[in-house]
Amino acid sequence: MNKRKQSHYDETYCNKKIKYQIQPSNCVAPLGLVWDSVNYSCAYDAIFTILYALWTSDMERWSTKFNSVNKFLQKTALYFKHVNKNTMTFEVARDKVRSLLHQQHSDHLPYGQTGTDIITLATHLFHTNYFIATEYITCTQCDYNHAIGNKPKQLLFECVPTFKGCVREYVQRLLSKSYKPCYNCANITELDQEFLQMPPFILIAVNNADLDISKMLKFENDTEKFIYSLKGLIYFANFHFTARIITSDQLVWYHDGIETKNSCIYEGSLCLLKDRLQKAYDQNVVFVIYALNE
Repeated sequence: MNKRKQSHYDETYCNKKIKYQIQPSNCVAPLGLVWDSVNYSCAYDAIFTILYALWTSDMERWSTKFNSVNKFLQKTALYFKHVNKNTMTFEVARDKVRSLLHQQHSDHLPYGQTGTDIITLATHLFHTNYFIATEYITCTQCDYNHAIGNKPKQLLFECVPTFKGCVREYVQRLLSKSYKPCYNCANITELDQEFLQMPPFILIAVNNADLDISKMLKFENDTEKFIYSLKGLIYFANFHFTARIITSDQLVWYHDGIETKNSCIYEGSLCLLKDRLQKAYDQNVVFVIYALNE
């Protein structure tokens, strides 16, 4: 599922038409990755093109954030520094992180032309060193309060295929209250979920849901508000992944490692394109990446 296979390359992508818009003179296009036709890389190209654009927006801050997640993103930040200094190509940086992932997860993240599942890749690449959320119950009758346990160390949330709505509504639903019997008095209690600490990323696997793309996600507790901005979308069809990148100035760029290679193509402002993000050419959105604002 969600893999790229060799047999579909020539017939599908040799005649693809990319729509070029006039790029604003005061902005620099994000750097893209050239697709590896020997060891199919389109899943990696999509994710790392988005991550590099994010990282270059504030290198010091995002190096710290990457380092806090796990050793794979720590190495990613290190290699990005070399790319930025022109001491390493973007493709070599991608391949180095891919090699590290392959060494530990060779069955799930293979080399060659069998393709890579985007959810599997994101699961390993964004597996955190810490728990990000906890569940607890509160009984209003006997005042019983008990932490049930911490949630998995994942920044990835998989949408239910039957869900219809926007990303913001889906995430709110995940964190909304539910009810179950109290362990102490059997009264119906509230089951709450909350973040232990706000993760640097929130990733949504669409899973064929009828999902409208929210430009931002908002969370708040008793003292603070947290805002996550849309930073990237990954699309899939005909066994190939492509990406849209949203830069800090709210401009949208398109990348296809086969067609646009190391370039990203300007498409317009996010406010004008926000209702057309579910599709990119003939591909459907399968993955959405949000990043925590400062």
